[in-house]
Amino acid sequence: DARRGILYWLCAAKLKRLSRLSSAQIAEAVRDEIDATEELRFPIGRIDERLRKGYGETIYLSHDDIDSIFDEATYNTQRGEFLLHLLRFPQSADPGHSYEADHIFPQNQVEDKYEDLMHRIGNLQFLRDDENLSKHSSEFGDWLTSQTDEYRQRHFIPSSEDGSLYELENFPEFVEQRETLIRDHLLKVCDSLR
Repeated sequence: DARRGILYWLCAAKLKRLSRLSSAQIAEAVRDEIDATEELRFPIGRIDERLRKGYGETIYLSHDDIDSIFDEATYNTQRGEFLLHLLRFPQSADPGHSYEADHIFPQNQVEDKYEDLMHRIGNLQFLRDDENLSKHSSEFGDWLTSQTDEYRQRHFIPSSEDGSLYELENFPEFVEQRETLIRDHLLKVCDSLR
């Protein structure tokens, strides 16, 4: 439970750019609240309250925060990687594996027609290195048929009764629907930590 709170804190702090505050201000708030708590949980609520009262900052993501993050958290960016880590929350990563950012619809299939959407979070997922190697540049719809329902849920894959959402010509709609699922998950995570 404490590790999950710490993971959320680290990812959300980077996503919200709390680093605009001086590192001394952040460290002092975190240190003081950890020292003052008798709970075994990471005192995220107390830290948030201190940051809100002292600096007008909150660690919890709002709908507006998420929209802003989606515009900037793209492939090969620090914000993109922190957001991908947060999508696994509250589950932890499989120990002993490294993870790679993967384009759900492979780059070579979308770069000509949908370059503006190619690197958005709606087309990115963290896969274990062995999973990413097996997926490589397969067409998403074909690869998806070999995946479990657990995979679809864990990666926020929108449902498609007839599979048409997984076809290249429906890529913009896929990204939009997946970002809606991701936004809903992030808001639910924030609510659960309050």
